[in-house]
Amino acid sequence: MNIINDLKFKEDIFVPSKDKSILSHIHIPRTGGQYISYYKKKTYPTVDNIFHLGHIYIVETLELFTKNPIFPNNVYIGLHGILPVEMLGGSYPFATIRNIFDLLVSIYEYWKKDDTTFREWLIETTQRIEECWPNSKFLFTQLFTDRGSWVCDWICRTETLDEDLEAMGKYYGLKYTHRNKLNTSSRKDYREYYTDDLVDLVYETWGREIELYGYSFDKIECCPNNKFRQKIDGKLKLKHKYVYSTDNLYEAKYDMGRV
Repeated sequence: MNIINDLKFKEDIFVPSKDKSILSHIHIPRTGGQYISYYKKKTYPTVDNIFHLGHIYIVETLELFTKNPIFPNNVYIGLHGILPVEMLGGSYPFATIRNIFDLLVSIYEYWKKDDTTFREWLIETTQRIEECWPNSKFLFTQLFTDRGSWVCDWICRTETLDEDLEAMGKYYGLKYTHRNKLNTSSRKDYREYYTDDLVDLVYETWGREIELYGYSFDKIECCPNNKFRQKIDGKLKLKHKYVYSTDNLYEAKYDMGRV
């Protein structure tokens, strides 16, 4: 049985050409994805030759894993579904990550229902294991395949997005165009949403992401010497793994587990 043939294909799936630079955008929710790809405006992206994969999840073992952790009901190959790693072809995958404290506030403001407070929403979110995203598991699971392999060749940061996109364009020899921001909201500073106990709760639940990517509560930008920004070194890719099914983050031969 060929699992790929049995799964539904979305019309916009593709196999990138190997004879030119194509940047495959893996869209982590609430990190500026619409601005990067401008896909809802049906116009040119901020950097030439970006193909928007949506909230995709890259898989190596398709026979065993056919669900996207971000959208578990999207059991198909294509935009916002899953994608076999070989279908990335010769493209260069990239993604954007964001300060976890700011990201959580952005998700809450975008998806909140009725009169649910941030405290109520955050506590409920930390108690979910995998019913839907976000949950208590690793927030940036799309950076890794189902078997734990690092996916992206380039990482942008929401806090320095235009700077990182411009650098990416220069690195790959592609044109960068600054555009008007999309899907933004006006709200108070993310720090005003938190009490001390909620800050502690975030560190307890997502401390691995905060440590690995150099973030903190007090400062929105990442630590300036954090290695997970812009071009990702090949050795760094091999050094870090995250397996969603077991929720284990590995650094070289050391299992970081949960902190």
